[in-house]
Parts: sequence; C-alpha cells; structure tokens
Amino acid sequence: MIYGPMILSFCIGGFIAFIDLITSQYPRTVSFIKGSYHLYCYSLLYAIISLITMIGFWVLVENHILNLDLWICSVLAGIFARPVFHTAIFHAIYHGEAFPIGLETIVRNFDQYFAVGIKLDSFNELSKFVEDSRFQHSTSDHIYEMITNNIPPMEKPERAVVDKDLIDIMKDDGYTNNQKSKTLKLYYLNKFGKKNFIRVFEIQDGDTIR
Repeated sequence: MIYGPMILSFCIGGFIAFIDLITSQYPRTVSFIKGSYHLYCYSLLYAIISLITMIGFWVLVENHILNLDLWICSVLAGIFARPVFHTAIFHAIYHGEAFPIGLETIVRNFDQYFAVGIKLDSFNELSKFVEDSRFQHSTSDHIYEMITNNIPPMEKPERAVVDKDLIDIMKDDGYTNNQKSKTLKLYYLNKFGKKNFIRVFEIQDGDTIR
C-alpha cells in the first residue's frame, strides 16, 4: 500500500525541517517558541513538500521508470525534499533584491513568511521574559559588567566574537540606557540560554538595584 510510505515521508520531512530550524537558529531558546503556530506551519510546509515528492516517486515506480522500493523512496523524499526545493538555477535581480529562479521559487514566499513569523514570536516571548521585574537592573554598565563576569568557558575566537558583540551594543549611540540594557540581556539569553540568564540576572531578596 502506498499510504504507509506517504505517511512516513510526510513525518520525516516535517521532523527534519523542525529539527534543522531549531538547532541552527534557536538552540538555546526553543522553549520560548514552542507555542508559535508559525513554527508548526513551517514544519507542515516541508512535510507537505515531502509528501508531494513521494507521490512523484510513486508515479515513477508505478510506470516502471524508477526501480526502487517505496519505503526507500519515502525516506529519500523526507530527507532530500527540503534541500532540493531550495535549489535555484540562477537568481534574478528584482528591485535590488536577488530572487531565486528554480524549485526554490515555489517555496520561497511561504518559507520566508513562516520564518519571519517565528523570529517575531521568539522576540516577543524573549522580550516579555527579560522585562520581568525580577530581572530589572538600572544601568547598562552594570548589566555589561554582569555579563562579562559570567560568560561560560569557550574558545578564544568565539569569546572574541562575544566581546565584540557586547562592545558594539554598548557603543551604539542610537540606544537609550534602557534599550542597551534590554539588548544586552536579550543577547545573553539568546547566546547562553535560560538557566544561565536566570542565574546571572535574577534579583534575590536583599539585592540592591544599581
């Protein structure tokens, strides 16, 4: 029966898209986007693409053009549909922006819509978290000091990148003190995760706000 391989390709495609997005962009803050419907729509998009790819495999097998077991086809469809549909033959320039021409044209707008939605959902949830009263400190200089004193061990090149990012935030004259404070905390939360953030910034009884 074709239904089993189709369901398998659907599940593999959606799962791989879900895992790839989380591990590449939200490895430390996945708990903040678990309620984002954009995330599940993003996964569903690639699950459907994998299913369509599997239907294509099935047509080829039924017409004896391709000699492969349908279960193998389902795994191939689930694993490779996403990268294949991100293949562009060439890019056209439209209003100064490179627009892909090829299979990627089909999924580009849907992919970007959901990916941007996930970023916005993540930003909103992270902002709510860092604005909690138990994390309030008065000056960006104080927060910068707390962060630099609580950076987990890392290789020198990676530490240099973190130091530069923090300095760039502090030097940005377009930020008010409150904006710098929030940006610094968002950076630390994104980079090192919720547990480290709470350990560093949570105000305990008897603490004074500087």
